[in-house]
Amino acid sequence: MKEFKRFNDYELLYLISWNSNEALEILLDKYNVLIKIKLVKFNISRREFTDFEQELKMEVYKATKTYDDSYGKSFCRFVELVIDRKILRLIHNNQRSVYPSLGLDDSVDNKSKLTVLETMIYEERIKQILEANLDSKKKSILNEVILDGMTIKEYSNKHNMTVKEVYNHIYSLRLKIKRED
Repeated sequence: MKEFKRFNDYELLYLISWNSNEALEILLDKYNVLIKIKLVKFNISRREFTDFEQELKMEVYKATKTYDDSYGKSFCRFVELVIDRKILRLIHNNQRSVYPSLGLDDSVDNKSKLTVLETMIYEERIKQILEANLDSKKKSILNEVILDGMTIKEYSNKHNMTVKEVYNHIYSLRLKIKRED
């Protein structure tokens, strides 16, 4: 399998046309990074992230079968377009979810939850910080708001704090995470 990693997209597509499973696996792994970047860009919730990721992998697989280089576009650009269209279709068809960054539900506080990217990047750091010296309010905010997904408004009501105080604690937690990186 290592020998295939040195091939470019077009060589891998040629090998895939001859039913090479290893070439297909390498191409899917290569575009998995693009899939995750696009999902983060569209602010897909954590609970749907893996479902969308699997759907998009199937689309990349279909793209390997339907790509036509006679249009003058690179395979990478074609896959990017296919992924964007599929994400938009999935969001449109998925009525049970809310995507505040796309403006589909104005009643949701856009700043109330951390993005998927922040959670993925700092997940390990957050666990280490929980073990570090934090005051009880910051530990509580870290557990309930950042990790469990409670909204800031709910948290402030539950703990008799102002929303501004909660935001200030989250801001200081983010600074602490960045400082320790």
